[in-house]
Amino acid sequence: MNAKAILDKAARLAAGERQADYGHPRDDFARTAAMLNGLFRDRLISPFAASDVPLIMICVKLSRHVHARKEDNIVDIIGYALTDAMLDEGKETPCLESSIAPAHTDTI
Repeated sequence: MNAKAILDKAARLAAGERQADYGHPRDDFARTAAMLNGLFRDRLISPFAASDVPLIMICVKLSRHVHARKEDNIVDIIGYALTDAMLDEGKETPCLESSIAPAHTDTI
């Protein structure tokens, strides 16, 4: 899959399928942050916020990618970055069309 196809897939998943499955990232990540705060309450200096969750998930996907390079990891890393932008911008749908340059087909 070329870079544009990977970006398109990540955007489709982040704004479509995953949002339909789990709700808006703002709500999903708020629930996850609350769970992390409960789980680690005795060790936290400050509580996790919803905006921390996509960064944590990017770390998980990077760790997996270091172990075994897979296209799915890259799609998910991009998807989590998009959901992070959705939190910051308050938008429900990331728009990539204007920012995607023509992609090379051999590498990312």
